[in-house]
Amino acid sequence: MAVVIIAVQVIIGAVNTAMYVPDIMNSYESVDDLQHEVSFGKVRGGNWIIEGAVCLIAGAVYYGVRLIIRSRRR
Repeated sequence: MAVVIIAVQVIIGAVNTAMYVPDIMNSYESVDDLQHEVSFGKVRGGNWIIEGAVCLIAGAVYYGVRLIIRSRRR
């Protein structure tokens, strides 16, 4: 299960790296916001739907494999 979690993180990192576009013109404004504003609560990325879907699929595969192994033992 740990291998699946690490694989999901690697895939999400690769997608984030591929989709990254540097914004040189507005970079000063974002630094200014960071210096003067504090965000409270949990800040999440935009890939939570993908992460949730991958976790559901991984759980379904894991459950299916367990059922197959259990049925072959009987």
